[in-house]
Amino acid sequence: MAKVDVASTAAAMLGVTQAAAAAMGVLAVWTTAEGLIDIPLLEQVGVGIVTVLVALALGLGCALTLTGQSPRILALGFIGSLVISAYWLLLRPPAEEFPVIPVVYAVLPVLGMALLAVSAARSRSHTAPPEAAENADDVESQLAAAPPGQPGSDPAELPDQAGERPDWA
Repeated sequence: MAKVDVASTAAAMLGVTQAAAAAMGVLAVWTTAEGLIDIPLLEQVGVGIVTVLVALALGLGCALTLTGQSPRILALGFIGSLVISAYWLLLRPPAEEFPVIPVVYAVLPVLGMALLAVSAARSRSHTAPPEAAENADDVESQLAAAPPGQPGSDPAELPDQAGERPDWA
């Protein structure tokens, strides 16, 4: 099983919460009476479809992230959530009150993306330096070039990174 760090796990849990919020938002938009949310039916259906797709992306992204896969789909879901929140804040702001729901809906994706950035930064800092990969490739190519039974086919005969033979050889 792949190793999953704490930051990506926390981002996935925020993604699950955001997916649930998106699903509740779709239910709220699609089941409201005519006077509660005053938007045209076509726009209501369009926003609902986009919100369902975002919720699916968040759910799939959470599952992939928790299994050690790339969190790209989760990040796309977070970006989609920000787009939906921007829609409600900029195009459909409430007339007289502070837009609490769109602002709260925007906070979780920002936190989730910050956690994914922390996870990516930590994973990059724990990888091997490029020189180590180059040296490993040199050793593998030397082993592959020498047929079995020929000089150079035994790993003990290969020089170490400093170009010297190890003491135990």
